Amino acid sequence: MKESKGYFNVLYKGKTALYLKYNKKIEKLAVEGTYDNFYQINRIYFVAKGIVSLISSKSDLMKIFTKDRALIKNFIKKNMIDVSEKIPDSFIPVIRYYDSISQ
Repeated sequence: MKESKGYFNVLYKGKTALYLKYNKKIEKLAVEGTYDNFYQINRIYFVAKGIVSLISSKSDLMKIFTKDRALIKNFIKKNMIDVSEKIPDSFIPVIRYYDSISQ
C-alpha cells in the first residue's frame, strides 16, 4: 500500500478485506501563523486476491466488481443500502455479499 505508514482500522475481513485509514490535517491560518482548521480525511481500501484498491465512492467499488456488477447492483437496490464514503461501514454489507457470491 502506498500509504502503509500508521494504523489501519479493519472494517471487514473475509475472502476479501476492507480497511480504513484515518488522516488528520491541520490547516494554517494566513494571519499570525496560528493553526485554525482541523479536519479528518478517511481513505477506504478494498483488498481482493492481493490487489489493493483505494475506494472513494460507490462507483469506484462497482468498477472493481466487473464480473458480478449486475448482481451487486440488484442487491444494493433490493436491500435499499445507501453506500457512502462518508460512512465507511456502509460498504460492509456489499463486501460481505460479494464474498458470498464470489469464488
